[in-house]
Amino acid sequence: MKKSLSILLSFALVFGLFASMASAADTELTVAQKYQALVDKGVLKGNPDGDARLDANLNRAEFATIAIAISGLAQEKPATATFSDVNSKQWWYGAIEAAAKAGLVEGYNGKFDPKANVTVEQVIKVAVQAAGLEIDEKAEAVEGASTWAAPYIKAALDAGLIATGLDYKADATRGQTILVGYSVYEKLNPTEPAKVSVVSAKAAGIKKVEVTLDKAVDIEKAAFALKKGSVNVTLDKVTWSEDKKVATLPLKDVKISEGEYTVTLSGVEDIATASASFKAEKEAVKSLEFVTASAEIAYTANAKVKVAAKNQYDELASFPASDYSVFTGYNGLGERITKDAEGYLLVVLNTNATAGTPATSILTQGVSPLPLTVYFNDTRVQVSKTFKIGNIPFVTKMEFGDVQYAGSKTSLTNASEVATIPVNLFDQYGNPITKDQSVTLSPSSFNGFITPQPNKLSVVTDDFDSDNTFESKVTLTQKEAKSGDYTLTVYVGGASDTATVKVSNAKVATKIGLGEFTGVIAEGDTAKQFYVPVLAYDVEGNELTVDEIVDPVNYARIKANVSGNVNAGSTLVQSGPNKGKILINGVTAAAQAKQVVFVSLSITEIDAQDYKTMTITIQDPRKPESLAVTGSSDPKAVLGANSDFTVKVRDQYGADLPIPTGYVVDVYFFNTDGTSGTLLKGRGTNAIGTAGVGATATAAAAVKQYAATENFNDGFTFDTKPGQYGKVQFKAELIKLGTGGASNTTISTAAQAIESIDPTKVDLTYTLKDMGNLFAVADSAYAAENAVTGNLHKKVGIAAKDSAGISVAFPGELVQNVTVSNGAIAEVGKETAGVTSEVPGVTAQNYYILGQKVGTVSVNATVYTAKGEVLNTTGTVTVKNDAVTVEKLTTDEGNKQTTAATHNAVDLMPGLKAVDNYGIEYTGASIDNYKNLIGITYSISNIKGGTVTLNASNQIGIGAGVTEFVLTAHAPNGKTVSVLVYL
Repeated sequence: MKKSLSILLSFALVFGLFASMASAADTELTVAQKYQALVDKGVLKGNPDGDARLDANLNRAEFATIAIAISGLAQEKPATATFSDVNSKQWWYGAIEAAAKAGLVEGYNGKFDPKANVTVEQVIKVAVQAAGLEIDEKAEAVEGASTWAAPYIKAALDAGLIATGLDYKADATRGQTILVGYSVYEKLNPTEPAKVSVVSAKAAGIKKVEVTLDKAVDIEKAAFALKKGSVNVTLDKVTWSEDKKVATLPLKDVKISEGEYTVTLSGVEDIATASASFKAEKEAVKSLEFVTASAEIAYTANAKVKVAAKNQYDELASFPASDYSVFTGYNGLGERITKDAEGYLLVVLNTNATAGTPATSILTQGVSPLPLTVYFNDTRVQVSKTFKIGNIPFVTKMEFGDVQYAGSKTSLTNASEVATIPVNLFDQYGNPITKDQSVTLSPSSFNGFITPQPNKLSVVTDDFDSDNTFESKVTLTQKEAKSGDYTLTVYVGGASDTATVKVSNAKVATKIGLGEFTGVIAEGDTAKQFYVPVLAYDVEGNELTVDEIVDPVNYARIKANVSGNVNAGSTLVQSGPNKGKILINGVTAAAQAKQVVFVSLSITEIDAQDYKTMTITIQDPRKPESLAVTGSSDPKAVLGANSDFTVKVRDQYGADLPIPTGYVVDVYFFNTDGTSGTLLKGRGTNAIGTAGVGATATAAAAVKQYAATENFNDGFTFDTKPGQYGKVQFKAELIKLGTGGASNTTISTAAQAIESIDPTKVDLTYTLKDMGNLFAVADSAYAAENAVTGNLHKKVGIAAKDSAGISVAFPGELVQNVTVSNGAIAEVGKETAGVTSEVPGVTAQNYYILGQKVGTVSVNATVYTAKGEVLNTTGTVTVKNDAVTVEKLTTDEGNKQTTAATHNAVDLMPGLKAVDNYGIEYTGASIDNYKNLIGITYSISNIKGGTVTLNASNQIGIGAGVTEFVLTAHAPNGKTVSVLVYL
């Protein structure tokens, strides 16, 4: 019932006439004051003269005015009056016409009689109509009321609006209406409290509690806790009433038992009363009744009769079947009680059982009576009924149960997903038919079909789980492009039923597009591969991922074509780092500039048709145009520090280019000041050897000339040496070789420089590098790891700065000794094997500190300085036993190609690195060696084309036919990193 003026007034009229429900608050105001309050609130208009006339009766004209106000109707003023005693000049004309037209009032013999008093039954009719209550036109006559009024009086009585035994034909007064109308108004328009309170809590079922609040709350924030005594009770998802004042709390793992429970509200602001308690009873069986109306039972093995056992909440009781007993009065029928999936009891007995020698039937078809008594063992609540043995059963009725989807899903989405629908069969007596009875039912007995056609659904009906009950299983054989509801119809014998199976759009492409091609295809690109991104969208406009684009359904739907002067093998890529893109497998040798490559993409299916094209113009042949520095060297170095840099040959389109025929790159390396220089080395396959620079080096001769087919693009290294100071410069020249006697032409140059400074001529300050916190190894499973060979130590380093505060690289092996104030808290380790120093007279060694026990220690380091002095630096290190967690988990690349069948997982994740909360890095084998500490595990997903195995030792086996899979490393705190492995 809505809080509208119409319903309010209808209630006010009815209750005001017949009820006596004045509250304590009501006694503070007189009837006149209540009338005036309703006028002030705009509920009543009031009389123009100010006289409420509370003792006066309502005449029919006044009532017609109230009736249309109750119903929210506007006045009607037709040209011709409906009633002979009502005309357009009278003030009530429009109200009476509107009320009559709406059926709220009626006349008699063409007259309305506007000055006659309104009766109780007339008011009841209007109140019931305005409240929207349903009426029963066949309602029995009510004593003391007109025949026409009976349906309205019955509806009002059923709704609790009036009491019985009223004088329905009596006249009504205005004051009676006002008296309780005011109270009704307050009840329908309560003043919401400033703070919310838990008004009440009660057990509403054997596994649910109902909580009532006095104010609506934010249900997204509101939370409840339930306790039995001091023990927490786990709750499932809470549901709310529409007005957000009543919450139903389902118990997750237990049933409500005898004892006191307390519900507490939290999560919302301004709570006045947060808790409410209630006493619960243990579950009890309150009633037993036979569900089947028929008094006959089929003549068959394992005949079944359904019984409903109800608890105090009018639910099917949760007690097991073993808590009930059945008695028949016969021996040899094998009677027993089971429960079905819905919770009903099933009396099972062999009505066709035989006994004696020779064996004869215990019961006779169509003759024998069969008394059945079922009782609850604990309280002896029972039900009894005498049945007659009927004929052999046959199916006369079929009912589907609720459609069940996998997990929490509400529809079928992906291929091979199954919806299961319980099939309930009933015999001619209304009793259940199951597979273990003497009836012949198999999958071939059921004829099922699904509409509309065509669809990608199949159905089979059988006893799949051998529980003697049948189920229909609907399988989605292939993903659908559009969501839809499908009707399953299954026939068995002369019975049938239908169920609705929902299928959801499953990222099937219905629209396609070609992404932007950002590359350049040039004449002569016969060995280069290019890729055009594919865009695809489902029916709802959601963009598909590359994995969704290349799944079998979409890969078969989306047709890619590349034509023009292109090599064979141009197609939509299904696996690897470029999956979901169209491959252009290079142009043919005959392709010329200004010709075009034509790319098309299409879907031609019943449910979708789309077509997109792109033309790519072949550009002029590539030629070297510039040298570009892509990784710069450091400007300064000290005591043998190295610095890498990279220079690339670029074509006219800005792409890296190997040196082609007809071009060379000359590399020069010389001093710009100073008396000595550094060494220059090529990196990777850029074999320059070692180039030294002396005091007389000039730019006159190239250190090396790179010709066609030689790799220049891998980069270079400045390798400074202790005792060699000054600035040196690298210069590269891209040269086009002259032909036919023409001179060479320099096209582009690039340069890099570095200064090796003399630390004896600058003042440097030295401090111990901050090592952060250390892990207390002695308190962990890794106490046996020592500072040198383990992974949990940290290297002692020295930070050097010049007078301007600029950091200067300083070799760590110049630390000569390290001590700590408490060896029990932190341990010092030293490493000399494999450590070299280029500083004459200095022993090469690295020092490490390993945390042992919780605490803080002072660290003292002896350092051989750049000026040949020895000094001490001090600092502190804190050791903690905070649990080791992974702060960062990264790889160098997101893709890894392999041809081998077996791998260690870490080998397939290039540069896999974990950094813990102490700043310790774990790479390579140390990730597996410390797996019990940092907890890195692996998983495999999105396997395409075969099987991939992963054992407890993190060994991966790649089966035949596998084209790709995703390998993911997991940290216990949820951090992950993945690599696409492709073959």
